[in-house]
This record gives sequence, C-alpha cells and structure tokens, in this order.
Amino acid sequence: MKGFTSRLARNRRGVVILVALSLGLTAAACSSSGGSAATPAKSGTAAVATPDLSKVTLRLGQITASESAQIKASGIFDDTPYKVSWSTFAGPAPMMTALLANAIDAGVNFGDVSVTLANANGSTPWTAENAPAKTIGVLATTYPIYETIATTKSGITSLADIKGKRYAYNNGGNIQAQYLLDLKKAGLTPDDVTPIVIQAATQGSTFAAGATDVLSTSTSVAVPFIAEGTARVIATQDDIGLPGLNAFVASTKALKDPAKRAAFSDVLTRLTKFYAWYPKNLPALAKLSETVGNVPAKYSLEEAKAIGSYLTPTTPEIIAKEQALADLLVEGGVIKTKVDVSAQYDQSFNAVISAGNAANGVPQPTS
Repeated sequence: MKGFTSRLARNRRGVVILVALSLGLTAAACSSSGGSAATPAKSGTAAVATPDLSKVTLRLGQITASESAQIKASGIFDDTPYKVSWSTFAGPAPMMTALLANAIDAGVNFGDVSVTLANANGSTPWTAENAPAKTIGVLATTYPIYETIATTKSGITSLADIKGKRYAYNNGGNIQAQYLLDLKKAGLTPDDVTPIVIQAATQGSTFAAGATDVLSTSTSVAVPFIAEGTARVIATQDDIGLPGLNAFVASTKALKDPAKRAAFSDVLTRLTKFYAWYPKNLPALAKLSETVGNVPAKYSLEEAKAIGSYLTPTTPEIIAKEQALADLLVEGGVIKTKVDVSAQYDQSFNAVISAGNAANGVPQPTS
C-alpha cells in the first residue's frame, strides 16, 4: 500500500504530460502564432524558414514520478527529432521558482492557482507584455479531480467539523487553494486548525500513517481510502468553487524562441492524440498500473478512470473562471492585491489544440 499511496500522491494528469514529452514527441512544424511553421510564402515575400528542431532541447519540470509505461504503450509519441530533458520538483512552488529563473522551459503539471500566486507575488504586476511565463494549454477532467477527505475515525463528516483538527496540504498550487477555500467555506482561518504542510509525493502516505485528520488531495489519492472505508469525502472542488485545472506553463523566453515554440506546438498536438487513446484503453492502463506502479488490482481500474484528462484551449471562459477564483483569493486574504489573470495566458496555441481534439475525436469537459 505504501508504494501505491506514494505513487498516487500527485496530480496525475499533468504528470502524464511530462512522460509523453520525456519519451519523445514527433515534431510538427508550426509558426510562432501556433499554426504551421512552414507557412507558404505569398507572392513577392520571402519564405519563412522551418525551425531546425534537431537542435532543440526542451527543459521540462515535473512534480514527482511519471507514468512512462502508459505513454510507451500508446505508441503515439515516438520518433521525435528534438530532445527533452526534465527535472523533478518537490512541489509547484519550487518548480515555479525554476521556471521564473529560466532554469526550465516549461512546467507541465502546474495547478492553475500556481500561476496566479506567482503573478500576485511578483515584484511588479504582470501584464501581457512583461509576464515572465504563460499558460499555453489547460487540462481538465469530466470528474472533480480535487477532494478533501477526512479519516472516518476522526468523526468529521463535513467542513463544519474541521475546527481544531489536523489538516494536511502542500504549498504552491491548487491543493493549497483548496485548503484555503475549505477554510473560507467553513467560516474558519488557519488559526482554527492545525496546518500540516507536506510534499506532493507524501500526501497518501501521510494520510495512511494517521498523521493528519484531514487532507486536501486529488481524487486518485483518495480512491483506496474511500474504497477501504478509512476515509470519507467532505468536500469536492465543485463545493468550494475551485476550477481545479492543470496548466502547461512555458517561460516567455522559451516562447520567444521560434524553434522551441514550434516544439511546444507539436507537444500540444500530440497530446490530443494521447487523450483520445487513453479512455479507449482503460483495462490495459489499469493492468499497467498494477505491474508498473504496484497498484492493487481492486483499485487499478477506478484509479485509471479518475485520472483521465482532456487538453483544452485557454478560452475566454476559462480565463473568466480563473479571474473569479483570483478575486476570491484576494477576498479571502490568500493574495494581497487583485491581479489580471489574462496576462498569464498565451492563447495563440488554441487553434492547434482545437484542431488536434477535432481530428482525434477528443470529448471535451462539460463544465
């Protein structure tokens, strides 16, 4: 169970992205606007050179381990002409620090709140012109991916019961926002609970060890505890107004490099193929989870279903939801000043993502 819970203790959707990249993605030429890189020259104009992707190395950040066997099984991301190197971080906060320092080119599994927190904590307000990083694609799921669970022995049955209890979460992203919004929903402050800040990779093991009464986490981490009857869900992201999206965030410096921008466009295109493949192969993916990740067979199919994701464009509707969340975080004292979240997005890849989803028949979330 230990290997299972530590493996589950992360935001799995974004991690899947990283693995896809780490195994190599076939490069498709694209332009700096997210279209085809080899744009035909109009009469009387110079031809636009196709970037040489063989000289590109994308430096990518991830949080905890990845699911390489799943992507390898799909066969979708073979034969890449460009290289990928990656680093693993203990959570979204240190990964954001690395991104803003240009130590990596992108973080592939940020919670959307991570970017808002970086924006709010910047020395100067982010604008469309000066923002050091941009979200270029968003991951969402049909099911709520974030839940707050409590041990059954604690007697907690709702958020109203968490006062005076031990509450574990990790910093820098959606799970921290979940914790804070839970408190707000319950009419409490951090002084009303015993906060326990943990690393993303130790969420499941911390809960299993009885070191906390309450845990903000992802659905995949909660699966075994709910199934065994040792925990109950006391709130979901929908209950507290958390969009619960994941963000593929690239540094502005990397986005200004035509070759890296072309590689990013190909990454997003091929990920739409992966997410079309994923729900059609749940039994095989569940079996892989058992053999590769030591997931008990009785949980593996449910876990595979829980982490299914869809790549979506950074639409105006999503940005509006993120602005409402940012405003709520200001109201709750999580961030000190109002931020313009639109500065955090590069919407020029939207057509690439939409075309990939349409071509591969990827169903989109309904909310």
